[in-house]
Amino acid sequence: MLGDGSTRPSRTEATPLAVPAGRPGGKCWEGTERAVAAFPGVRVPALHALRDRTCDGRTYQAELSAFVDEPLLSPDPVLRDELDLPGAWFATIRTNLAAIAATPTDRAAMPLPGGRR
Repeated sequence: MLGDGSTRPSRTEATPLAVPAGRPGGKCWEGTERAVAAFPGVRVPALHALRDRTCDGRTYQAELSAFVDEPLLSPDPVLRDELDLPGAWFATIRTNLAAIAATPTDRAAMPLPGGRR
């Protein structure tokens, strides 16, 4: 189950970040942890742990999250075929988007590489 913490995941994923020592912090560094706190009702993979370590002049952070063991909707990031999604999927996405839209934030969207939109 995603995000409710009721089951122990069979697998996890670690996502590392690295910055020069003494400079951790900010939106990228705190984003996952802040999002979990800001959107408690939103269905996301459970965040199990965050760990920081400084070594050789760099500070590293690893996020340990539950592995999403659900089938992909598409093997490609661009949808090429119409999806046959159940009504429950649409209900969940509507609930999640409503919760996100109702949450105040001081964050701004980050530009995509190469100026893409």
